[in-house]
Amino acid sequence: MATSKKSFTTPKGTAMYAYLNKPDFKYNQDGRFQCQLRLSKEQAKPIMDVCREVANDEYGKKASSATMPWKEDTETGEIILKTHSKYKPRFVDATGMMIREAQNLRLLVARHYV
Repeated sequence: MATSKKSFTTPKGTAMYAYLNKPDFKYNQDGRFQCQLRLSKEQAKPIMDVCREVANDEYGKKASSATMPWKEDTETGEIILKTHSKYKPRFVDATGMMIREAQNLRLLVARHYV
């Protein structure tokens, strides 16, 4: 089995249940950094395609039964991308420069209601 690595950048979305500065220990005793990202289907399609491509490379015919890292919100039709890692994420600013001290980082989430 080959190990496929694909790099991609997600589009802007709405972060949900973000554990980016401190790990979440609720379901994993070692802790893990995680975040869910809510995207429209159009925004999520390139990422979903990359995940399917990697699954096909890794598992061949069994790729259709592989668990994918997203789910569809039945109420809105949006895609919720689930990410997690045992490693602390790195942060960059709008120019792509690394942010050294992420402790003071604040995520702003704007919600619009009609």
